[in-house]
Amino acid sequence: MPMMDGYEASQKIIQILGDDSPSIIAMTANVLEKDKLYMKECGMRGVISKPINPVNLFDIIQSQLTMDKKSSFIESSSPAVDYPVLIDYGKYSNVLNSLKEVGVDTDFALPNVSGDVHRYYSLLFKYINDLKEKVSQLEKTIFLDDSANRKKICHNMKGVSLNLGIVEVGKLLGMMEEEYDRSILSFQLQRLISLTKKIERKLYDIRQYETLLVQDEKSELKRDYRAILMDVLPLLKLGDLSCLDYILELRHYSENQQVIVLIDQIESMDFRLASETVANILNNQS
Repeated sequence: MPMMDGYEASQKIIQILGDDSPSIIAMTANVLEKDKLYMKECGMRGVISKPINPVNLFDIIQSQLTMDKKSSFIESSSPAVDYPVLIDYGKYSNVLNSLKEVGVDTDFALPNVSGDVHRYYSLLFKYINDLKEKVSQLEKTIFLDDSANRKKICHNMKGVSLNLGIVEVGKLLGMMEEEYDRSILSFQLQRLISLTKKIERKLYDIRQYETLLVQDEKSELKRDYRAILMDVLPLLKLGDLSCLDYILELRHYSENQQVIVLIDQIESMDFRLASETVANILNNQS
């Protein structure tokens, strides 16, 4: 965090609130024994490791509701083999296998978005755009020997990468977070750039060739264009991810250039710009 880390924040919360302080659970990608010991000393009640398994997260929160303040420290991990129950994604198997070819662990990540392949694909597009921006920032931090900002960027993107099943990138960012040798960091950065380009190319290949991501039996009924826009506009203004669910309906009107632009904005999660586009379309129609 900008002003203090989680350890110091926990200590201050407990110092101020005393017996009325809430249960504090640490979330981290790398948990060493020394880290666990320090968490206990800071007053934390438990730790859950990344990538986050929703079942483990629910269990550790539920356990805190039934424990007293003096109970032991609780650990919850998400080992690579402990996946949620696999879902038969049927017609999407080609898409998911294509993602696996570039190291994307779809078996782990998809249950985290309720098995919604369309939403997951959109999240990956948002992720890869963010990652490219962060790679550019990392290059500057390595050149300027700015270890504080480098560690912060790596830590944040590491968690996102692991939760989306981009394991190799997540592990690489974890190594870059702890590294101080500039020559090694430069080598790791080039590897990161290579991985980023490989995943980006695969995402665009899927968008170009896999029609399953633009067709779905659930969207066979063609609703009125204006009605769809009226429904999606408030969601875009709130930044609500459920606006992604309207992409399928909007694709029925993909002969309209404005709709193509709007879909791209929603898939890229540029909700502010997308809401402006919708507002302009509606104003032009009125």
